[in-house]
Amino acid sequence: MEDARKAFDILFEKNLISYNAIVDGYAKNMESEESFLLFNEIADTGIGINAFTFASLLSGAASIGAMSKGEQINGRLLKEGFESNQCICNALISIYSRALEMFC
Repeated sequence: MEDARKAFDILFEKNLISYNAIVDGYAKNMESEESFLLFNEIADTGIGINAFTFASLLSGAASIGAMSKGEQINGRLLKEGFESNQCICNALISIYSRALEMFC
């Protein structure tokens, strides 16, 4: 991830695709906190957020058991109107089933 981040940081023009790639990379490598920081950066730039962004964040939150983060992301995606996206629905099922496993 270190090399990927260096490559990302030197990009002349970052877009949603490059942001999503690095966010997903961090989420898949259990470095979800970094993916959440990048999510805030995406929001600050005004580039926009898509279903893939939310699905990656939810996956990252599930992988580290960050249920409160997952709930925050869920609230945000509802505001953005992504609640019926299949990719997001699958990620939500994953994070909430993980929460059930933790409490049972």
